[in-house]
Amino acid sequence: MLSCSGGTLKVYGWVEDTRVDGRDALVEVWPGGGHHWRLVDARGMGERMNFEFPGTTSASIKLRLSG
Repeated sequence: MLSCSGGTLKVYGWVEDTRVDGRDALVEVWPGGGHHWRLVDARGMGERMNFEFPGTTSASIKLRLSG
């Protein structure tokens, strides 16, 4: 999810691994403004990882499976 307030962007939500297939569910976030990219990795069937990356002005977000 994305929200804007006071001129800044917040990227937040969750990612969950829903299959027993040996692959992880990933969210990659590249915030604008010179910040480093961040990775959230749900490893194993049923694992859910919450994330929140506040305080950027722009972001690129990629959802994918490992492997």
